[in-house]
Amino acid sequence: MEFIFRIKNHYLAKGTPWVELDKIEKQVWFLSVDIEDDEMIPCYDDTEHEVRISKGITFKSVQILTCETQETYPYREALLDIGYLELRDIFKDLPDESGIYMLNIWFEYNGEELNFGDDFKKLCK
Repeated sequence: MEFIFRIKNHYLAKGTPWVELDKIEKQVWFLSVDIEDDEMIPCYDDTEHEVRISKGITFKSVQILTCETQETYPYREALLDIGYLELRDIFKDLPDESGIYMLNIWFEYNGEELNFGDDFKKLCK
């Protein structure tokens, strides 16, 4: 089964309202926040009206574009059931360039273990 993903690079500058990250998070499958790779947690400045990011962060967002059909439904469910840390391990080598990518995903024949292709293939427009 081929799954189609939209991968985007993001940068939120110091002082960006936290709600901007919330908006991105609601539209995607998961976020790969690069600053967390250094075991650092972004800090936030409380202002009178809203929480703002106190230092810039760079991250990638991943969105599943494959339509939910009878054929893809079990795969989609399995993908969404994977924990965040496991996802980060599986997708540690996300493409550097923003774009639409394809990745082969399949179940083992004798079980429910999900397998992933070796690399994302960029789709030309």
